[in-house]
Amino acid sequence: MNRLLLSTILSLGAAGSALASGPVAPPEIYVPPVIPQMYDWTGGYVGLRLGTPLGDNYWAERSVNAESDPDDWGGTLYGLTAGYDMQRGSFVFGAALDYTGGTIEANSTTSATFSCGGTTCDTMVENQFAIRGRVGRAFDRTLVYATAGFASGEATASSTTFGIHGNDRLNGWVA
Repeated sequence: MNRLLLSTILSLGAAGSALASGPVAPPEIYVPPVIPQMYDWTGGYVGLRLGTPLGDNYWAERSVNAESDPDDWGGTLYGLTAGYDMQRGSFVFGAALDYTGGTIEANSTTSATFSCGGTTCDTMVENQFAIRGRVGRAFDRTLVYATAGFASGEATASSTTFGIHGNDRLNGWVA
C-alpha cells in the first residue's frame, strides 16, 4: 500500500508542476511555400481567320516558254484552324489542320510567245488546306515555335477569250 500511496503522490506532484507552468501551445505546423506552376500548353485549340493576300502573281509555263507579268493578288480569304499540342517540360509539339475558303485572283498579261488571245490571263486559287506540325519552347505563357507541313489548293487559269485554260489541285509545302 505504501507503494500505491507513493506513486499517487508522485503523479499528482508531476501533474501540478505541469499545470503550474501554464497552457501548452499547439505544435507549429509547417506550410511549404507556394511555387507558381508553369502554364501548360497541352490541349486542343480552334481558331477562325479572315484576311486578304499580299504579293505578286507571277507564273511561268516552261512547256511553251511563257511567263506572266506580275500583278497584285486580290480577294478575301476566311479559314478555320484546329489543332492539338502536347507539352513535356518546356518543349511543346503538336499538329494542326487548316482549311481556307474564299477566292483570291490576279490578272496579268503574258509574254509574246504565249497569250490569252489579246486579253489578260486570270489566275484564281480557292479551297486551300494544310496539315502542319509544330515544335517550340514555352516560356510560361509565351510560346516560340516553328511550323511546317503540306499544303494544297485548287488553281484555275482562264481568259475572257478562251475561257478556262486549265485547272488543277496544286500541292506544295507551307512554313
